[in-house]
Amino acid sequence: MELATIDVKWGDEAKHENLETLKIEGLRSVTCYGSSMAFKAKLEKIPGVYRVATFVKHSYANVYYNPAEVTEDKIREEIYVPSKFKINTPPADVKEIKVITIYTEKMYDRMDPNYLGMQFRNSGKGYYGLETEYSCPLTVRLYMDMNEPVDEKFFESMVEMKELQMPVHGGGVRTVEVDYEYIGMAEGVVDTVSRIEFLRRQFTNFSVNFKSNQEKWGGQNEAVYEIIYPGLDKPLITRNLPYLSNHLSQIDGFLSIETLVNDNEEYCIHITYSKDVLDEEKIWEAITRAKWNIKDREGVVTEQDAKLTFEEKGKTL
Repeated sequence: MELATIDVKWGDEAKHENLETLKIEGLRSVTCYGSSMAFKAKLEKIPGVYRVATFVKHSYANVYYNPAEVTEDKIREEIYVPSKFKINTPPADVKEIKVITIYTEKMYDRMDPNYLGMQFRNSGKGYYGLETEYSCPLTVRLYMDMNEPVDEKFFESMVEMKELQMPVHGGGVRTVEVDYEYIGMAEGVVDTVSRIEFLRRQFTNFSVNFKSNQEKWGGQNEAVYEIIYPGLDKPLITRNLPYLSNHLSQIDGFLSIETLVNDNEEYCIHITYSKDVLDEEKIWEAITRAKWNIKDREGVVTEQDAKLTFEEKGKTL
């Protein structure tokens, strides 16, 4: 019998009696004490939930709640995080993309859409992405090539595949056991979106305003410097954007940073700056430094190796 990683109560002790238990399985992202406490912090915000015990070895949690205050379905909805996963980038000559909706169960962990997306990627067929939306059963939208047939038997085989061969960074594969359930497909609902709309739906925007700098130079001869950055949708790149933002915020004249898909369907970084302080050469020098100045939460600034490399200069729009 597995011992709980955490077993924590909170709130009015008088309400700890006669609580009911909701077992939430498939929590692959709850893997240790730290992620268990993060899961607990999310549950604490739900009125009517008073205790949680996690069991990371078997990827489940027992959630204790008062049924007079909250329902099981409401708990699942509150802890669910809608997800998206880009399976493949549509070729540049693709103008429209087909969208169909399927329904699944046992896919409520934040890693599950990634695993299902990898299964579609491994099939080698014309699938471009998926996104999920909370419902019972779970709503999954699939983005696919216009020439790819709508094959419900294939959808079912992908969803109910029991093992995923997951490529590992640096080489090799890792077998991931999954246990999803295919419920069905939305009848008669086939939509289309443009390529740029798909790219924008699948892209996670990053945006930060530099408050201190904006108080000094905001509204004073502002301009936007655009850098085209292929691969900006990849996690290995996006995880380093906060460091770039932090570094630029320490330099006079930088006002904000934002990532987006521009009208030419290119991934890009927009840096807003004051022309009274900076020009394109100064911006390029700042972002291509070998060392970046990073301020921590205590306000201490340290010099760290640059987290991103830039090959082509940008331009002011």
